[in-house]
Amino acid sequence: MYEPGQSIAEARICSCNDCVDRSCCSGDREAETHVEAELGMTLAACGRCVRHVWTVRGSDSCESLAGPECCPGTVSD
Repeated sequence: MYEPGQSIAEARICSCNDCVDRSCCSGDREAETHVEAELGMTLAACGRCVRHVWTVRGSDSCESLAGPECCPGTVSD
């Protein structure tokens, strides 16, 4: 968290995927759709996923400040 007097130049941007349906964490981030295939099969694409973004400063790592809403393995800086 930013404290008065702390340099903004020290800041790094972190991000992760945040999916409402946790089983979609490794899936597509497109809107959920159900597609009727020619063979009568219904396919579902994962949806309701967003990119969660936050800032870290100094020696803090993105992983250490990632929230529980982040899909495992998707934290990056």
